[in-house]
Amino acid sequence: MRHDSSITAFQQKRSGEAAAFFVPFLAPRMRLLDIGCGPGTITAALAEIVGTAIGVDIEPHAIAAARQLSAQSGATTAHGQGARH
Repeated sequence: MRHDSSITAFQQKRSGEAAAFFVPFLAPRMRLLDIGCGPGTITAALAEIVGTAIGVDIEPHAIAAARQLSAQSGATTAHGQGARH
């Protein structure tokens, strides 16, 4: 699935709602691993709470979008592409 700007914009609007589910389970200075992070919208939102988040996805376009979002937001995140088996 290609993650273009319209998908990323939609997911940015929804990331707060999705992240809200996890908030009660998070604390500052936790490290978070987001498997299947897509364009990183939820990863970036949760990184603001815990401090550091790592996102992994198999789709290179999603990782590119996540890296761009991370650079724009200033969140402490790292994104990498996983292998398909």
